[in-house]
Amino acid sequence: MVRLFVYGSFCKGDNDHDRLDDSTLLCTQARIMATLFKSHACDAYVKLTQTGTVYGELHEVGDHIMEQLDEYNGAAGAVYERNSVTVHTDHESCGAVVYTGGEEMEDGEALPHGNWKLDRYPEGNDMFYFAYGSCMDLERIRKAGVEALFEDVVGGASLAHFRLRFSHHVHDGGRADIEEDHLSSVEGVLYKVTPPAVDYLYDREGVYEGHYRPTIVEVMSQGRTYLALTFTVINKREDKVPPFHYAKEIYRGAFPYVSTRYKNQLQELFTISFPVQGMSTYMKELELHR
Repeated sequence: MVRLFVYGSFCKGDNDHDRLDDSTLLCTQARIMATLFKSHACDAYVKLTQTGTVYGELHEVGDHIMEQLDEYNGAAGAVYERNSVTVHTDHESCGAVVYTGGEEMEDGEALPHGNWKLDRYPEGNDMFYFAYGSCMDLERIRKAGVEALFEDVVGGASLAHFRLRFSHHVHDGGRADIEEDHLSSVEGVLYKVTPPAVDYLYDREGVYEGHYRPTIVEVMSQGRTYLALTFTVINKREDKVPPFHYAKEIYRGAFPYVSTRYKNQLQELFTISFPVQGMSTYMKELELHR
């Protein structure tokens, strides 16, 4: 078996993913040190560097699949070359192989965000945003004066194989994050949004300051699967207890949309795992008034 890092059309849901049908998906938020390019033929390729970051998926594949991929990718050097690389996930670093642009690959446009899915999203007119933290809270959104950008609420949504963390540290405590965990799921609110809403979110999440990065995830809402934009912390640290005002926004925003099971998880989270002073009383009051 071989560990394979993919970043373009071989990723889940893209055109060539069926070539990995017999593989095991290990991680959807993997990364390598490289620069991502888009060729004029709209193909993705990477060049290994010591500065950039490329995000993709880590798969475990059999030797027979690698033989087929070598043939398909022209791995002798005409189009793509097979190289060894170190892949980083939120839990480990490991060796893997990756197909990089070969000598005859035409010059392309560098994509500074390093995420092929992000560059291709959305392919149609529908753009969705999955909120799992304080952006679930419409009161917070109203205070920011951007409620018109978040009026189209699809409903509650669930992100499988992730868990909720508080790994971004600010002066008064932790802020929400998601991290891959095959035994967990995170619930939140799914919005249908427009480019002005995305611009607001990039500013609010500190993307340009390097705090959070945008990523595309697959969520379920009302029995339907959606590809949605969300944000995750770049430099994850140990979890830190969030302040009362922030925990209140999360619970208040989640309350109308998430399942009873997840609501109970949040109650346990804010009273036992990350005890926030005042949250027990607030949650009881919210239950009584709704």
